[in-house]
Amino acid sequence: MTVLVTVINGFLCPSDPWPGTGSTFTIGGQSRLTGTANYVVQIGLNRRINGGAADRNWAFNGPAYVATNWDAAVSKTVTMATFIDGTSTTAIFSEWVKGPAVAPVTGGAKNYLGVCYNLPGSANTASFNTDLAFNQACQAASATTPNQATTWKGEWWGFGGTMVYSHTNSPNRVCCEYSDQNGDERGSITLRNASSLHPGGVNVLFMDGSVRFIKSAIGVQPWFAIATPNNGEVVSADAL
Repeated sequence: MTVLVTVINGFLCPSDPWPGTGSTFTIGGQSRLTGTANYVVQIGLNRRINGGAADRNWAFNGPAYVATNWDAAVSKTVTMATFIDGTSTTAIFSEWVKGPAVAPVTGGAKNYLGVCYNLPGSANTASFNTDLAFNQACQAASATTPNQATTWKGEWWGFGGTMVYSHTNSPNRVCCEYSDQNGDERGSITLRNASSLHPGGVNVLFMDGSVRFIKSAIGVQPWFAIATPNNGEVVSADAL
């Protein structure tokens, strides 16, 4: 409990005012809010369509893995040898805007980046066969109160399956949830994307240790390319 409720200032971005959590951890009659974070590790692209078709593989194709004894699809070991495309062109961490942790969120003053919305038409993890199709569907989602799915983005920093984001969705766009995974706190099965309240983009840490400010207007293809360490894409510096 001590670990999971600890607030670590280095995990928080000063530009983000939202609390990120409404969940409590209760032991021995004591209840404390769980710790939150703005900086999350990236898992690659859509888990369900890894390989170009909707299936039940669910394997990560990004650089991150989750230490778990129940989901072998996310617990594969990643080594430096995995980064065939190069460490300077593979993203490993970025940031996201925490959620307001209330439901529903009402009023225009709430920043939509901290809220995740439902994909239109009850689209689920098997609805499309390409990441681009999921990306476009998410951008068509209605960022309105009736369409809200979750508002607690950023909570449980100490739970590995929660503090992850994917590159299927573009930075600083609407955050989406699949209809068949709605309400699940694990970011590993959502379209939760990189986001920030910094004007114009997000900070991204690459595997070589460099941090670059990536513009919100980055093209979809280079954004996809820097998500995977070994898909053979060539990414030019001027595309980032």
